[in-house]
Amino acid sequence: MTTVVLTRGPGTLPVQGLHAVQHLVDANRRLADALARAGVVVANVEPPRTDHARDPVLPQLIPVVVAALRDLERFLAVLVADGDRAAQG
Repeated sequence: MTTVVLTRGPGTLPVQGLHAVQHLVDANRRLADALARAGVVVANVEPPRTDHARDPVLPQLIPVVVAALRDLERFLAVLVADGDRAAQG
């Protein structure tokens, strides 16, 4: 499998539950490492005891979904702050 990572790529938040098939977890880690080496803002999130954080039924009641949404909010705040700093030059 080939992964193309560009230094001008957008900030990326990969989320992969640790109970998923191991090759998915490994691939996610390789992607996050490649992004970080390229200088892309990346935060790799690996919720324990979780296959994935998507659930269409009452996601606000599922702890891993709540945690993933908090991670997303923090990550977006970092991207906004970085954009503000870059705009100020």
